[in-house]
This record gives sequence, structure tokens and C-alpha cells, in this order.
Amino acid sequence: MKKKLCFCLREFDPNIDGHGKYIYEMIIELSKIFDLIVIVEKGKNELIEGKTICMKSNNKFFLLIENFYTLLKLRMKGYKTFYSHYTIFSRINIGLITKVFGGKSYFWHCARIVDFMKNQKGFKKIFKIITEYLPFKFSAWLNTGLVTGNNTMKQYYHTQAKIPLSKIEVCPNWVDTERFEKAIPIKKEELNIDPSKKVILFVHRLSERKGARDLPKIIEKIMEEREDLVFLIIGDGPLLTYLQEKTDEKTTKIIGGIPNILIPRYLCIADIFIMPSLHEGFPRVILESMAAGVPYVATDVGGVKEISPEGYPLVVRKGNPRLFSEKIIDIIDNPKLAHKISEELKEHVEKYSLSSTLDQLRTILNS
Repeated sequence: MKKKLCFCLREFDPNIDGHGKYIYEMIIELSKIFDLIVIVEKGKNELIEGKTICMKSNNKFFLLIENFYTLLKLRMKGYKTFYSHYTIFSRINIGLITKVFGGKSYFWHCARIVDFMKNQKGFKKIFKIITEYLPFKFSAWLNTGLVTGNNTMKQYYHTQAKIPLSKIEVCPNWVDTERFEKAIPIKKEELNIDPSKKVILFVHRLSERKGARDLPKIIEKIMEEREDLVFLIIGDGPLLTYLQEKTDEKTTKIIGGIPNILIPRYLCIADIFIMPSLHEGFPRVILESMAAGVPYVATDVGGVKEISPEGYPLVVRKGNPRLFSEKIIDIIDNPKLAHKISEELKEHVEKYSLSSTLDQLRTILNS
């Protein structure tokens, strides 16, 4: 008989443009291992037919109550193991329920939450503390364990958020390399890009944390020295208008957010991938870049160095657009090195397979 597992999901949208697709695929695989039920806080589509419970309430207070009551009923039906992934209410509710009625509860978190709080001032800081930091700390106390993506983040939670190491589990992100090997490249002409030009690709949320504000400086620096390049920016967010105003259509193509399933087609035409983030935990876009064999220039944030090949030469300190730009030019000017790095990345990324991650998560949930 399969062990019962309740997986709590913040939202289910088949056309999501973030990395939700990977989580959905993970859940499908878990359903083959466990007697699985899925709770969806936002969204009306069934992820697994007959095994998905979608919350109906739109009001946050009523959603909290509905979510608690639903999870409690599942606990009374014999579900003793619960796992939540970036949920709003479930991670607190499953902690409360298992504290009172027994069982084990885990929640995923891989973000530098203390840094987000420190970077705010006045009312914004108070708001962050009340709405994000305190609920996180409460969740960490209530739940059996916090699951994060790498050892760098495990140490971060311990030293900065004061979470006991014994409560922190590590389970890495994963990537399906076959998606990238079989991807059909999008034609540059469809994007109004000269086929002879090399493509520097950015795929992320257009926000401060993802380094989007530094993109115009990076682009300007590089275009001062090279005319055979074009920047392709994929993503949506609060800095979209800013980037449209600060960049030139001749050198920069901004196409907004697209479903993650299409990302391999764009990575196929990229010569370099860039990630100038100020904060990260375990950026899956780096795994996608590896899977496509595209050299990436990234800032040394979160677990970037840990998940990169040992001695990877294109990771630089954050907040330095000039140095970031120089690294891009260095790799563009050295095609032999770029090819060598490409082969190393495709080999290195094999360790981040779905089967490997499943094994680690199954071990955690069966403990």
C-alpha cells in the first residue's frame, strides 16, 4: 500500500511563464510513488484528475479557513505527511494541524528572506516583517522541516534566520535536459533580429532583485565595444516600462513573459545567457542554461557558485555592471573557451536530473 501524501501548491496554471511547470511534473511523478492528493490554493484546473482539491474562496480570510478545514479533513482521513511549495496559507495550516494531531509537515523555501527585510526602511520594512518574515519564522517553528535547494541556502537559513540545522533539509532543483536537446530553435527573423548577430539572453522576472535595473548599463557598456550583438530580454514585471524607456530597439528586443515550455527554443539561439541578480536561492534558469549548453555570466548570489561547475570563471560579484559587462565581452571574444564551457555545462547538469531529485525528496518525506 502506498504511503499517503498531501502536496500543497500555491497555484496551478498550465500556461504559467515561471518555473511552475517543473513543480507540476514533480507532482505527477510523486503520484506514482505515493497515494497523493493535491491542494491548490489558486486556480480551478485539476492537476491530477480526481486527486486535486481546488480552493474556492477568493477572499483571503475565507481562503485561510477553507484551506485549514480541508487539510484537517485530510488529516482525519489518514494523511499524516504534508508538503507545501511556496504556499500562502498551507504551510502554516499543515504545521498547526500536525502539531496538534500528529504527523509530519514540510515546506519548500529558497529565498534570502532576511535580506529582503533588511533592504527595506520605515513602513515598508515593518510591512515586510509582518507579512513575510514573521509568517516564515512561524512556519519554520510549526513544521517538521524546511526544504531548500542547496547547502549554501541551508547555512543561510541557519545563520541569518536562526533556523536549527536539524530542521533544514536539502533537495535540489532539476531540469529535463531532453527538452533542450530536442528543442527547435526559434528563427531570429521572427524576432526581428539580424541572423548574423550573436544573442545575449536574459530570462527572468523584470524586478530589482533579478538585476533588471542594471541591464541598461550592461547593454550600454557592451554596445560601446561591439556592434555584432543583440540583447534579448524575456520576462515581465515592475521594471518592464523602465527597460522599454532605457533601451534601444536596435540593440535590445523585449518580448515580455512567455510560457516556460517555450524557453528552450530561445536558449537555442543564445550565445550567452546573463543573470545579474542581486538575490537568488537556487536559480533554475542557470540549470536551463546548462542544459542548453549556453555559457552564462551570473552574479555570485545564493547558491550560484555551488551549483556551477567547480572553478567556473563567469561568476562575478553583484552590483558591478562594468565587471559583468567585461565578462560577457571576454567570452564573446574567446569562442574556443565558450565551446569548452558549453561542453562542460552539458556534462555537469546531468547531476540535476528529475530522478535524482525525486530520490532525495522521497527520502525526506519517508523519514
